[in-house]
Amino acid sequence: MATIHRRKALKLLASLALGSASWAQVQSSPKRVHIAIVGGGAGGIAILSKLSRMAPNAKITLITPNEIQIYQPGQLFMAAGLARGSEMRKPTRDFLPPGIQWIRAKVAEFDPKHNRLLTDEGKELFYDLLVVAVGTSYHYQRIEGLSRELVGRGSIASVYLNDPESGGLQGGTTTWKWLTAIHQRLTSNPSKPVRLLLTHPSTPIKCIGAPWSILYLASHLFQGGGPLPKTKGKIEVTHIGPSPLWQRSPYRQALEAVQEKYPNIEVLPDYELIALTPERAIVAGQGGERELPYDFIHITPPMSGANELRHSPLAGEREAKEWMEVDPKTLQHRRYPNIFGIGDVVATPGGKSAWTILYQSRVVAANIVAQMEGRPLPAQFDGTTLSPIKTGYSQAMVAAFDYEDPVKELPLDPLKPSRIWWWLDRYLAKPIYWNFLLRGLI
Repeated sequence: MATIHRRKALKLLASLALGSASWAQVQSSPKRVHIAIVGGGAGGIAILSKLSRMAPNAKITLITPNEIQIYQPGQLFMAAGLARGSEMRKPTRDFLPPGIQWIRAKVAEFDPKHNRLLTDEGKELFYDLLVVAVGTSYHYQRIEGLSRELVGRGSIASVYLNDPESGGLQGGTTTWKWLTAIHQRLTSNPSKPVRLLLTHPSTPIKCIGAPWSILYLASHLFQGGGPLPKTKGKIEVTHIGPSPLWQRSPYRQALEAVQEKYPNIEVLPDYELIALTPERAIVAGQGGERELPYDFIHITPPMSGANELRHSPLAGEREAKEWMEVDPKTLQHRRYPNIFGIGDVVATPGGKSAWTILYQSRVVAANIVAQMEGRPLPAQFDGTTLSPIKTGYSQAMVAAFDYEDPVKELPLDPLKPSRIWWWLDRYLAKPIYWNFLLRGLI
């Protein structure tokens, strides 16, 4: 049976990797220009790898302090007790093609009018073309009573917590400890119900399926579906927040079908967490404010484009003010045509995931080559986003959509939980990420 799932997952993976390729035939440019890439996560490394082949005579400079690449989707499997942090890290230098200049610093100032960057170490850099791939910043402090330092301690967890600069994956490690602490409480005192809250902010977030994955993995774990024995204790689980998936009818119906296995779950989509005390969560919505007592809470933090971007001239002027303003199809900056964006930082409608970066990297690379050659931009990003949702241990479904289709048509129904989706996410996605995405080979 496992071999059958593996084969089907491989075929599905090939289809997904080749999909969304409605852009012009890949070409190259011999021009000698200076391309600066700011940000060294998945987006920055993927586009760097592509451009090193497509623009072989260009000088390419990478500006990032990240010495380590981290496979962030793996934090969910760490949180589920199925993986170790050592599996999710590799040195950045392993992915840099020969001839790349690497400045180990952060950009402190974007000066697009003069094609100029200033690093936090005071180094000035001028460029002909710029790619911004600085990712997101988490804002735990926007919830009154909460700070980043409190996350991972006691009753508070967040699978998102990490440090891309140092390679830290604290969210995966501490969330597993948090789940085992809940399990211990349920086991040691089964007569006393445990109140568990999981939150979702109103801001756009990366990995749109992750909050739901934690919800279902936790529920299945306590039923005995994971690596811990079934508990006899009673747990009351509440999901709070305006998740875009819950607001879309096909996804809501699919999530409600999943929750038939977990009757202890309540969803409050019209409220958002605004403050936290050691015993109570204060949420606000159209019905006013409510106080919800809790024993344990998982936070999906408010997010924005990276701090160095959101106060810069590259951020949106009217809409999406904390994100990079780009044309949603060409990914070219709306006001500065020699600047492109990729990854979680861009203000495109839809999702933010590693799969999104895969499709965006093709578009950005093709359009930069066209820009170098003085041609119209040929490639268009259709908004394709794939974000797995673990519906329990050994099954998953996928939030799959683009600008036109709320549910993208795929070879396998994305909204039907399947072992095949689980196999793809658990066993195949990470090797593809390391060996193909970051090396610009797909």
